[in-house]
Amino acid sequence: MSFSVSVHAKAAWMLTAPLAAGKGAPRPELLKPREFRELEGRLTKLGHAPADLIGPESEPIIDACGDIIEPSRVERLLARGLQLAHAVEHWQQRSIWVMAREDPDYPRRFLEKLGPSAPVILYGCGDRALLDLGGLAVVGSRHVDEELIDYTRNLGCLAAESGIGIVSGGARGIDQAAMSGTLAAGGRAVGVLADSLERAALRKEHREVLRDGRLVLIS
Repeated sequence: MSFSVSVHAKAAWMLTAPLAAGKGAPRPELLKPREFRELEGRLTKLGHAPADLIGPESEPIIDACGDIIEPSRVERLLARGLQLAHAVEHWQQRSIWVMAREDPDYPRRFLEKLGPSAPVILYGCGDRALLDLGGLAVVGSRHVDEELIDYTRNLGCLAAESGIGIVSGGARGIDQAAMSGTLAAGGRAVGVLADSLERAALRKEHREVLRDGRLVLIS
């Protein structure tokens, strides 16, 4: 499966995200969330967006934000086009997509609840439309006994029977029990992962439900 990366996502990715580089290659200082928000605010006042920092007419826009972020720092980050292309190819091979906060299909709920603090970039696998459906949030300990695991699986099953999705962290224990319970009963789930999205997306038990559009994993 392939995905297209919008110019919004390309700009946000290069400004804020680490990209694979060769051993010993210089690594530009990424913009911190606060810095990116300040840059966005200035660009908005100027009638622009981060995507406008890419292209032949970007130099005066970058210079106009120079009191917020050093222009040379922005230019170094945006010069990582080749690294970005390699990263996109890597994710495409694993059916993982990426979207930026400015993209039209970015989850509305994230924007309404978090505003400018919503994640600049989302990585995911599965049907992104599930992110706007909401559901029952279930999170808990990794270290629990089988009785509580069974109880949580049954809770996930009841949610599926009621047409309510499960939103969880995907971690071992309570989180995975809730998600597996609802998916086994034909329900839907959203897994918001702290890390290891690639490994989770490739897990055997996730492949079919990801293809069926009943599971989305994001990080």
